Amino acid sequence: AARGRCTRVIIPPHDPSYPRRLLELDEPPVITVSGAPIEKPLDGHRVVAIVGSREAQDDALNWTHQLAYHLARAGVVVLSGGAVGVDWAAHEGALKAGATWCVACTGCDARPFPPRHAELFQRIASSPGSRMIWPFAATASKDKLTPRRRNRVLSALADVVVVVQARIQSGSLNAASNADRLGRPA
Repeated sequence: AARGRCTRVIIPPHDPSYPRRLLELDEPPVITVSGAPIEKPLDGHRVVAIVGSREAQDDALNWTHQLAYHLARAGVVVLSGGAVGVDWAAHEGALKAGATWCVACTGCDARPFPPRHAELFQRIASSPGSRMIWPFAATASKDKLTPRRRNRVLSALADVVVVVQARIQSGSLNAASNADRLGRPA
């Protein structure tokens, strides 16, 4: 989670600034979003989610980084889940050229997961146009279910979900299944 100088806004589903796309979920979560309060912080953007293996091969990581960079440079928001591997490459590529959003699998005041991405999450939270999104209670830690619940939110916020190098039973394919249920291409 991002801490320190980051401004955060709590947005419940009944708030007018709540993202329309999240209202498509069976149980829209209260979300906490980094950044100064703005009228519709997560609406009105073209959003591509990029997810994939935590153990991706180097060529997949390089391809992901380049894709995210070029999407962000074209004004598209690159969204991912903050995990190691493909998610990390997507966030880093997008940060070099524009904005990235990260849907965390913890609450905003919990220990960041993965812990080694604490600095990345802080950079995202403080980068103009980028957002950390926490769909859990402030002190909620990562458990067996939070990554899958995070994937529902990630898929709902995206226009399309790109899966890079994933195993048959993986969180990445879970995100793609969620996208399919919501009518998003994956």
